[in-house]
Amino acid sequence: MTPQWHILGGGFVSSSLEKFAIKNSIPHSVLGRREINLLNPEKVREHFQSIKVPTIVLLPAAISRIRDNSQVSFQKNVEMVRNVVNSINSNIEKILFFSSVDVYGNRPNLPITENTSLLPQDYYSLSKIVGEYFTQIECEKRRVKWIILRLTGLYGINDKQLSLIGKMFRSAYLDKTVSVTGSSQTKRDYVDVEDLSRIVYELLKNNCEGIYNVASGKSYDLLHIAKKIDSFFPASGIVEQYTEETNRATELSFNINKLKKDLPQFKFNSLDNSLQKYYLKEICQYT
Repeated sequence: MTPQWHILGGGFVSSSLEKFAIKNSIPHSVLGRREINLLNPEKVREHFQSIKVPTIVLLPAAISRIRDNSQVSFQKNVEMVRNVVNSINSNIEKILFFSSVDVYGNRPNLPITENTSLLPQDYYSLSKIVGEYFTQIECEKRRVKWIILRLTGLYGINDKQLSLIGKMFRSAYLDKTVSVTGSSQTKRDYVDVEDLSRIVYELLKNNCEGIYNVASGKSYDLLHIAKKIDSFFPASGIVEQYTEETNRATELSFNINKLKKDLPQFKFNSLDNSLQKYYLKEICQYT
């Protein structure tokens, strides 16, 4: 029997995983906050004990840094992961925990690999490290396979213009200005959320395990991206640059040899194609 995808969370990543599962006829279920309170250990345990078929748990559920980045949100994020991994039964074949490259801190040595030292700078990134720890320890204790995905900047359909790229698009069509926050030379690696869903599928299909940085391996400066976005809006033609004092690295670049080794045939969507698709499917409905 093909294992079902059990997607915990009702956010941007969860919706993309659900869409991919539907398109590829993968048996699945999606449980957001309305369906299950992951902060209630009794309810979580009761729910997992009811699972009677082979299942892979996808765990992107979290309180994002945008919503809250406090000690309270840290505790809740950790409790959600702990409650899930403490409740899995024998029908759970694998858990995928969605972490973040923020675990490497603001100024990691470059290029970043899965072996780069961890140095969290806030409650959100610390919660991801603790979540990784619970996932590894409890899964190994229960002999359940696990994958940890450390995600770089995601954007794409249904991000509600909350990603950095989404905000740039939003300012372009609402304010006729593409705003660049921070230094225009700041370089980041961005991944289309649809690529993330394909990576999840391929890693599962190939029975992979371990920790993976999910990045394209190509970093772009914000001004380059801003100019691409600006080109979709003929009436704008303006790029504003705001320089802010920050202790964040001016460049983040990734060595993705591990991902390439385990998924040698995988190809990321190009940034240009993904931006075009974002404009057509996420923005045109508002313009």
